[in-house]
Amino acid sequence: SPIFVTSLPQFYFSIEATSFLTQGALVGWPRPQSSQQLRSASDLMRRNWSGNGAKRNIWSRKEDGTVKLSVEQLLEIAQFSFVRMDGAWFMALAGKLGRETAWDMDVDAWTRFSYVFGKKIRKDIIPDPVWPESFLEMLEIFSKVLKIEGREVIVESDTITVRVTDCETQKAIAKAGIADCGIVTVQTYEGMIRGLFGKEMGVSVQHTKNLNQGDACCEVILSRKTR
Repeated sequence: SPIFVTSLPQFYFSIEATSFLTQGALVGWPRPQSSQQLRSASDLMRRNWSGNGAKRNIWSRKEDGTVKLSVEQLLEIAQFSFVRMDGAWFMALAGKLGRETAWDMDVDAWTRFSYVFGKKIRKDIIPDPVWPESFLEMLEIFSKVLKIEGREVIVESDTITVRVTDCETQKAIAKAGIADCGIVTVQTYEGMIRGLFGKEMGVSVQHTKNLNQGDACCEVILSRKTR
């Protein structure tokens, strides 16, 4: 059975009760002699851990001893996984084929993903999209999925200005120091719009400020193209 290791030293929590019986006793605690004792010890450790303010209790157990996660907790795991997989994929490709090739492939991947994302939103959530309201609804969903939390949106006539100050993807990229998420920003917005409204939808997308370039925010300005 897999083992979940927290960032708190010496405390090891198992996903299944039987894991501890095969992997060894809890460090610093008497070895549990049964699954029930194991769950009781784990519950006590979690309460102490959360009470000390080290990290909030992120999981609990059902009556049968299996892990119980809320929808919000599952979303947090999905957000973490999405961003880290994106970074791992890029860095693996850069290591094998070079940074320039990785950049080109990253742009292509996000162009494809954003278009499919927009189509998914239209198919399942917004079947009859209206500009700009439906785009703003899609942007809210997209920001939730990617954990883009510091966001300001200004709508003036047919122009939308999006300013982001807190973005999980940007922070991960800045920490790695190997790329700039700004290379895919325009393509991502364009792809989502084409997916939601159709490929004939004409929207101008300008990436005017970039956190990775030292600006106070990432700023994107969108405006409808007149025919």
